[in-house]
Amino acid sequence: MKVSLVSACLAAVCALDMLYTVWLVGAGAALEANPVMRFYMEIGMDAFIAVKAFFFLGPILVLEMLRRKRPHAVHRIIGAGLVLYPICLGVGILVANA
Repeated sequence: MKVSLVSACLAAVCALDMLYTVWLVGAGAALEANPVMRFYMEIGMDAFIAVKAFFFLGPILVLEMLRRKRPHAVHRIIGAGLVLYPICLGVGILVANA
């Protein structure tokens, strides 16, 4: 199965967020603001990375499978995610640091 460019971009944005979070928390410069993800981070970075990756790769893979039946709808959904994810991330950072 070939992955669309927009799906690869969304996965890259999510992976960069995850790696940046790991780096900041590891450096003691930040705390995980999401209580669900904080729970897994307290278990260990490996647990955090596994769960975070599952939470973004799982839906992207499901949407990629559905892309064969509804390519335009799936493209719009993933495109919306590509726009909304950074916006939600930015708002979350602002709220957590207010």
